[in-house]
Amino acid sequence: MALAITSITPNNGTASGGSTVVIVGTDFEALQATGNVTFGGVLVKAYVSWEDLSITVVTPRHQIGSVDVVVTNDAGDDVTKVGGFTYTLPLFSSSLFNGSRSSIGVGP
Repeated sequence: MALAITSITPNNGTASGGSTVVIVGTDFEALQATGNVTFGGVLVKAYVSWEDLSITVVTPRHQIGSVDVVVTNDAGDDVTKVGGFTYTLPLFSSSLFNGSRSSIGVGP
């Protein structure tokens, strides 16, 4: 089989990083010994698993926007999913107010 990325799930996460992402494709095992993954040029440092048909990683921090996801090795073998992941703003958390939302004019 030819080296390929067929899907990335989920395909978005916050710019703060830390999302667990599964990259599905073919022939990843050929890259495993010296392989790495980058999101928008930022090297992944946390790998959950690396198998022939999938790689599970934890996303690094990155600026907001769509980025290419690249699986590569030291021999120069690589595959790119152009715009394969989108970094978004972190979700707003009401826990920042410690339950005192009404003190800032927001109803219960």
